[in-house]
Amino acid sequence: MQFSDVKFEYPDCPCGESKHTIIINNAKDTLQNLEGVFNIVQCTKCNLVRTYPRPTPETICYYYPEGYGPYQQSSQPLLNAKKLSTFKRFLIKHFFQINDKCIPPRYSKGTLLEIGCASGTYLKQMHSKGWKVTGIEFSDLLAKKLQGEG
Repeated sequence: MQFSDVKFEYPDCPCGESKHTIIINNAKDTLQNLEGVFNIVQCTKCNLVRTYPRPTPETICYYYPEGYGPYQQSSQPLLNAKKLSTFKRFLIKHFFQINDKCIPPRYSKGTLLEIGCASGTYLKQMHSKGWKVTGIEFSDLLAKKLQGEG
């Protein structure tokens, strides 16, 4: 698939709100240097942070090719803080409150759903900490591989 095949949609927030605040304007894919410009927006009603516009479900595969880094099995963390720019580290800490590469300690063990679980590294890490985990993966090939691991 080529960038010219990618279609974009401008949906309301899943909560039904159409208003949002732009947090980051004109963001680009810095992981793979793929074409496209996006905004990161926050819903004015529920505060959900999301990409806007977003590729349609039929064309999002452009941004997740077979060589997509998180699809590769690795015992290493997916994000190496030393390689991230100061700005990226700020965003991760501010929006996702990452602490020791897992959910902050104020949350007790529970059930975790990871949408876009890639190689399953994060799910395995959280499972080893006592969480009940489930993952959803866009790549059929990768999802079948992960199901085989049980």
